[in-house]
Amino acid sequence: MRRRANRGFERLTSSRLASRFAGDFFWLTVASIAARVGALISVILVARILGNVVYGEFCLIRSTVNGFVVLASFGMGRTATKYVAELAATDKARVGRVIALNYVFSFVSSVIVAAFFCLLTPTLYREVPEASRLISQTRLSSILLILSAVVSAQAGVMSGFKAFRGLAVATAASGLGSIPFFVLGAYCGGLTGAILGFASGALLNYLINGCFIYFQLKKHGIRYRFDEFWQERSILWNFCLPQTLTSVTTGMAGTLATVVLATQENGIAEVAIFESARQIQTSVLYLPNIATQALLPTLTEFNALKEKARYVKTLKYNALINVLFSVVTALAASVLAPWAMRAFGEGFESGVSTLVLLLGVGVILSVCNVCASALTSLGAVWSGFFLNAIWGAVFLTGAWQASCRGGGAFGLAVASLVAYSVYLLCCLAFIRKRLA
Repeated sequence: MRRRANRGFERLTSSRLASRFAGDFFWLTVASIAARVGALISVILVARILGNVVYGEFCLIRSTVNGFVVLASFGMGRTATKYVAELAATDKARVGRVIALNYVFSFVSSVIVAAFFCLLTPTLYREVPEASRLISQTRLSSILLILSAVVSAQAGVMSGFKAFRGLAVATAASGLGSIPFFVLGAYCGGLTGAILGFASGALLNYLINGCFIYFQLKKHGIRYRFDEFWQERSILWNFCLPQTLTSVTTGMAGTLATVVLATQENGIAEVAIFESARQIQTSVLYLPNIATQALLPTLTEFNALKEKARYVKTLKYNALINVLFSVVTALAASVLAPWAMRAFGEGFESGVSTLVLLLGVGVILSVCNVCASALTSLGAVWSGFFLNAIWGAVFLTGAWQASCRGGGAFGLAVASLVAYSVYLLCCLAFIRKRLA
C-alpha cells in the first residue's frame, strides 16, 4: 500500500499538468488570501464603525449593486478568458481584437446599466421600510458599479493569458490597499463615506490591472486592435449574450432575494446578518474558488486541442480537490462560528446557525463552480443560462416562502441550500451526457 502511494505521488510530481496547475494554484492562493483578509478586515471594521442597522443598509446597497454589475460587465470577463486562452498562441491579431472588444463593451455596457440603475432604484426599494432615504446613496454607488464591471473584464483577460502571478500581485495590492479607503470613508462620512471608500478601492484595482495587462500584451507581442474589434461581433451573440443572461439571472435573483428579506420585520438587521455570514462563507472557501479560477483556461485549452482524456481527468481532480478543501474548512469554520459572528459587533450573535448552514451550502457551491467552468469551456453557454434560470426560480421561490413564514436570514440560507442542490444535479446530468 505504501509503495503504491509512493508511486502515485511520484507520478503526480512528475506530471507536467500537475506542475502547471500547482504553480497557478499557488499564485492564486496568495492573491486570494490577501484579498479575503483585506475584505474581512474591512467589513469587520466598517461594521463596528457603522453599527448593525447602518451596516445593514450598506449591505443592502452593495447587494443591489452586485446584482447589476453582472449585467454591466456583459459577460466580457469569462469571454476574454476563453478566447485569449484559446487563441493567444495561434492568432495574435484576433486576440487583439477580442481584448479591444472586451474593453469597449465593458465600458459602454456599464455606463448604460449605471444610468438604468439610477432610474430604477426607487422602484427596487418601494416595499422596503424606511429605505427611501437610501436612494441618493444607492445612486452614488453607480460609480462602484462601473468600476466593478471593468475590473471584472480586466481579470478575465489576465486569466486568459494564465498570468496568475501578475493577477495575484494585482489582487493582493488592491485588496490590502483598499482597506484604508474603506475604513476612513466609513469613519469620516458614515454610509456615504463607506460607499466612496469602496469605490476608491475598485479604482485602485482598475489601475493596477491595467498596468499588468499592458505588460502581458508586450510580452506576447499583441497590440490592441480597436479599429478592427467589430469583426468579432459574433462573439457578442454566441458567447457574451448567454453569459450575460446567466449572470443577470443569478445576480438579480440574489438582489431580489435580499430585498425580499429586507421587507420582513427587522429585515435590515437580518440582511446584515445574512451578508456577514456570506462574507465569512466566501472567505473560508477561498481555496476551492482559487482552483476553479485556474481551471477554465486549462479546460478551454484541452477542449480546443481535442484532448478529451486530459479534459476529463482535470475536471474530476479539480472537483475532488474542491470538495476536500471545502469540507475541511467548512467544518473548522463551523466550530469557530460563534466567535466569527461576534466579531461583527453587537446584534450579530443570532446569525450563528445561518453561518453554519451557509458553510454547508459552500461545499455544494464549490462543485457547482467547477461545473460552470466546464459548461463555459465546452461552449455550452446557452445551456448554462437555462440551468441558472432553474437555480434562480428555485431560489426566489424559497426566499418568498421563507419571507411568508418570517424565516429571516436562516430561511434565506435554506432557500440557497435547496437551489444549489437542484442546480448541481442538473449540471452533472448535462455534463455527463455531453462528454459521453
